[in-house]
Order: sequence, then structure tokens, then C-alpha cells
Amino acid sequence: MEVVPEGNTETISTLSNIFTQTLGPWAVWIFGIGAFLILFSTVLAGMGANGRVFPDYLIELR
Repeated sequence: MEVVPEGNTETISTLSNIFTQTLGPWAVWIFGIGAFLILFSTVLAGMGANGRVFPDYLIELR
């Protein structure tokens, strides 16, 4: 299938097209929901990590 995205903005649409061609039109919804959940969990993990790092940083400033 050798599909290469043109740039960073084309990566998501290229992956979406690969899923659609392989599994059918309904796969776009699965891909979209999965991508949202992965990115959302990344944001939550980052927020939790920052909540732990910030107090340690303040202690080091003393």
C-alpha cells in the first residue's frame, strides 16, 4: 500500500484513509474515537505529572 504522508498535517488523514480502505467506512469512527481517547489520556497524565513536579520545584527554590 506504501502510502507516505506529505507532512505532519497529512498523517492523520492518511492513517484514517488506510483504516477506511482496509475495514470500510465505519472504521473512521473507531479511528476517531480511539485517537481522541489516546490524546485525552495523554493530557490527563501530563496534568497529573505536573501536579507532582510543581511542588518539588518550589521546594528546590528554597
